Amino acid sequence: MRKWIAAILMGLISLAAPMALAQSEGEPEFAGCRGESVTIADLQWPSASVLAHIHQQLIQTEFKCAAQVVQSDLANVVATIDAAQEPKIVPEMWVNRVAAQWNQIGEAQRAFLSTTTYDVAILEGWFVPAKVVGDFPQLQATDKLRDMPELYARSKIRFITCPEVWACHILNDNLIRAFGLRDVFEVVVPASRFEMDQLIGQVISGREPAVFYYWRPNAVLHQFDFAPLSLGNYDAEAYPCLAQTNCAAPQPSNFPSEEIGLVVASDVRADMPELLGYLRRATMPVSVMNELLAIQERQALSSAATAAYFVSNFPDIWQSWVSAP
Repeated sequence: MRKWIAAILMGLISLAAPMALAQSEGEPEFAGCRGESVTIADLQWPSASVLAHIHQQLIQTEFKCAAQVVQSDLANVVATIDAAQEPKIVPEMWVNRVAAQWNQIGEAQRAFLSTTTYDVAILEGWFVPAKVVGDFPQLQATDKLRDMPELYARSKIRFITCPEVWACHILNDNLIRAFGLRDVFEVVVPASRFEMDQLIGQVISGREPAVFYYWRPNAVLHQFDFAPLSLGNYDAEAYPCLAQTNCAAPQPSNFPSEEIGLVVASDVRADMPELLGYLRRATMPVSVMNELLAIQERQALSSAATAAYFVSNFPDIWQSWVSAP
């Protein structure tokens, strides 16, 4: 009898073992956020997509909350938050681009901006190869660029602008006139983003004294040795004219600061309060995002894999997000 009972017990154990193994290999059981799934918007440009996956991975591992990345876009995400409180988190909301809709849901307390997405606000600018600043430090100031051809014994200096169909092409053209640099620059107009990146790479790797427009976060600004130019202060009265093709008398101005924030649906306060401190601290250094985008491009990584690289290699950044102040 004892042998028979033992045989039955051994059989039950052998059946339970693969069941336990299957459970351990399946989806993790999440206990946080009251069992609700945290939906995170992927707005489908590289940095926004990487950020969505970073937050998904950290919320799952650090807060034990189920988290799902959902695709959306800047035009529709505000409307869906207003209508259904979904998605719960938008990691890279360019608030100025949807100002009217954002103001409406903000006033109705349907969403709130928990923190700035990046540690800098002015993301567009003019840049020069680092060699230029090394040769002549004074050239970091835009009003000194008139001396650039003389310092380098050249008739004109190349300025790499945006493709003609882009809005920044008009801005750059007007800024060149505003700073009195039309006779200083030979303006080079690339046909595409790919050609623009190629031209910038050529002037920097060739140590050519050139000026170029670019924006952040971006892989290019991590891959090459560059220095930003000082364009002075932003002039709110002058800037609207700079964006017009028929600006008769453009005046100098810096590019405006962008309000880019981590936006959270208001339901999170009640339904997922354990996330609030994290969401208020999760500001990404733009230089780190430049690096992540460069790694993603160089290694052909998915957004999820790039996010995993960040979690593995930058704990000093994200641990400050998840820790209590």
